[in-house]
Amino acid sequence: ATQMAIISATSVFWAIFICSLTGMVIVLAGDWQNPNVYAANLCNSAFKTVPYIGTPILIFSLVIFSFTTIIGWGYYVEKALQFLCKGSNVLIKPVRVLFIILTFVGGWIGTSFSLDWTISDSLLRTAEANGSTRFMWALCIFTMTMMTVPNIWALWCFRKVIIKTTRKNIKNIVGKQPKAN
Repeated sequence: ATQMAIISATSVFWAIFICSLTGMVIVLAGDWQNPNVYAANLCNSAFKTVPYIGTPILIFSLVIFSFTTIIGWGYYVEKALQFLCKGSNVLIKPVRVLFIILTFVGGWIGTSFSLDWTISDSLLRTAEANGSTRFMWALCIFTMTMMTVPNIWALWCFRKVIIKTTRKNIKNIVGKQPKAN
């Protein structure tokens, strides 16, 4: 479990790296100064300035990032459910089915909203005036809060156990490392 936690912790640093890289491309491309380019279009426009590889890098990064995020959240949901059900796996299959359905529904909702505001700048302004982008951001914030608050609370409640277990397991991991000659 500790090895998985250490590996999972590295994902935060990868996210920081990817976000920093994206920010640098946007700043260097100068698109952040264009008042007519918004949100995802800003990122897409900036990466298009990198000849040949800009757009493929953006697409690849987006696909990998979104896919691994979906898989990771599904895993967290399963583990939380196992913990709440005291190790029972009875609800795992129904929750997996529900998770898959909600993943497709979320993708469909996100696509239908994004089609409204990526076709042209005038449609983007119309979508913002109608509140669809505000709704999507509110939905994102709500779902992130619903996942974050219980996790922070659980970390606080189990902090002593987590620290003790982590220290013990790190000692075991370090003790098993081959020694240099």
